[in-house]
Amino acid sequence: MVLVTNRIAPEAILQKLTALRISPGPDRSKNIRQAIRLFEELVESGPAALPAIGAFLDRLEDTSYDAEADGLRRALKEGRLTTDFVLPPSLRLGLFDVARQIGGPEAEQILARSLESTGRGVEVAYLAKALQELAPDRYRDAALAAARELLANPAPNAQPDRLDKGSRDFLFAVLAMYGDTSFAAAAQSQLLRADGEIDHSALRYLKSTLGEQALPAVQQALYDARLREPEQKEALLHFISSYVGQNRQANELVRSVILDESLPMELRVNSLSSLYKVGLNEDQPGPG
Repeated sequence: MVLVTNRIAPEAILQKLTALRISPGPDRSKNIRQAIRLFEELVESGPAALPAIGAFLDRLEDTSYDAEADGLRRALKEGRLTTDFVLPPSLRLGLFDVARQIGGPEAEQILARSLESTGRGVEVAYLAKALQELAPDRYRDAALAAARELLANPAPNAQPDRLDKGSRDFLFAVLAMYGDTSFAAAAQSQLLRADGEIDHSALRYLKSTLGEQALPAVQQALYDARLREPEQKEALLHFISSYVGQNRQANELVRSVILDESLPMELRVNSLSSLYKVGLNEDQPGPG
């Protein structure tokens, strides 16, 4: 009996994925369906696909698919690191996902090698999450070291795309995933950027790790003269108002904003609304 199969060799699938271009135009939908199908075929190939995947990833080559970037960033803003997408934003991220789904020691080794070699925040974040799913806490130190290194010394990227613009979000999300506060002091000093705007990546990281302990740094940023636009205070006030009724310092800060006639009325009204929504426990207003 002869078994007939139409399964394509993993190397041939990779060649097709490398050549595939997904960009605006009449073939976009067709190419998206083809890419999804090819990734599924790699997963169906099982462990036999891993040597080809590992060899490709070791070459640090990539193809951008310009997809799901906004979805990944939205997940981060909601406090989630995700390994779930229909079409990956890039070939490398798709191959990480294939290795994650196949699983096993060889897949772990491939993902761990990529974690050591990549200079992209989005890849560090995805790899940290994937490895955490495959082997809880085994790669914690490696993931945190990679995230801290790129936060302190961002790798130059000659052709950054939409995912690279959110690199700090991804890296801070890795620290937050592990509850790591080692970068908290630096994040507090970086709340206000040189251009007078709030660093929302640092602010989200501080909220997920330090919580109300970051209120003194947030207060300092709130009244920093470099804060160019009053609207920039909105994110800081949102941070503060989440602790109203629980923390005395938060209560006092919100009150001071309400009484500050130099601020836009809308900002003051929003602050007043936060008091009404939460209410104040004047007998036990919390620490601070």
